[in-house]
Amino acid sequence: MVELNSRNAQNSGDSKLSPSSKNPINVSVIIPYYQNDGNLLARAVNSVFTQNNGLEIEIIIVDDESPFPASEALKAVSPPENVTIKVQKQTNQGAAKARNTGLDLVGETTDYVAFLDSDDYWTPSHLALAVNGLQSNYDFYFSSRIVEDEKQDLFTKFDVANHYLASRITINEQAYWTVKQDFMMAIIRGFVVTSSVVYRFSPFKELRFPTTFFRFGEDQYFFMLIAKRTDRILANESIGSTYGSGVSIYSQQNFSSAKDFLRIQDEIRFRKKAINEIGLGNLEKTALKNRLIDARKALTAIALDRAKEKEFIFLYKMVTTDPLTFYYFIVSSLKKIIKSSRSQIRRFHI
Repeated sequence: MVELNSRNAQNSGDSKLSPSSKNPINVSVIIPYYQNDGNLLARAVNSVFTQNNGLEIEIIIVDDESPFPASEALKAVSPPENVTIKVQKQTNQGAAKARNTGLDLVGETTDYVAFLDSDDYWTPSHLALAVNGLQSNYDFYFSSRIVEDEKQDLFTKFDVANHYLASRITINEQAYWTVKQDFMMAIIRGFVVTSSVVYRFSPFKELRFPTTFFRFGEDQYFFMLIAKRTDRILANESIGSTYGSGVSIYSQQNFSSAKDFLRIQDEIRFRKKAINEIGLGNLEKTALKNRLIDARKALTAIALDRAKEKEFIFLYKMVTTDPLTFYYFIVSSLKKIIKSSRSQIRRFHI
């Protein structure tokens, strides 16, 4: 593992700089890294450097066998005195396993953990707002995010405050929202995004991301595990993170592509596991089941499309992932046959 700090940004093995206060607040920032553009990681890391709030920050970058190595991406990066960067390499295993590796490296002195995807970046006040709120006996914090080149942030676009946030409170002159009891639904509907989350580490230090699926839902499942343990949840309407639109090599997926098929496979795995293991209420289960049906239909559509090209391996993988998808495959096939037959009958009569 390589460690960089302000005294020598290119050497490994230097000890962490002494904190500027007697009782510093320690935050570990975990960044899973797999990119073909090193500028993205440099941008993400530099956004952590702008968190000018007196915190002691440890950035843990897990290089998931990235095409553009983290060591190369960080050559021009020089951490400020309150920041240490650690780079851990691993064989390619996906973002969930990379985050788990990062969590394994978090020290006992860490107060809070934050996640930042390597193609995202924070606003300068993100950690200050999070820690300020969490110190008032809260366990989990999340904020809004915006996609590059879009005008509306997530909370504004979907009126998240009205639907999921309970009441306004003020902590040290900063405005926050407490969260309603249906916080689990906010997770299911995708309003709790990974790069805008900060949480208290000690009560949840043994929790890890699931690794049986890693292309969809592993972060939602992790947040659900935390939500089952605490109701001390805080939100802020401010934009905590910006999503780097169109630059993540994970997101370059098209309908009927192998990547899209794999993503939907993992979506099905996630939704089934959450339904069966989290212990959700009826409302949350219904929401997940409806989305599971949609995922099954989407996977069936890809398998049908590929079957036309005699690529039957997709049908085999579909059935082995979730046998119930075969029902949707039969229904969809019959509908296509009936539609084709009716079309031929009309042509005959004409």
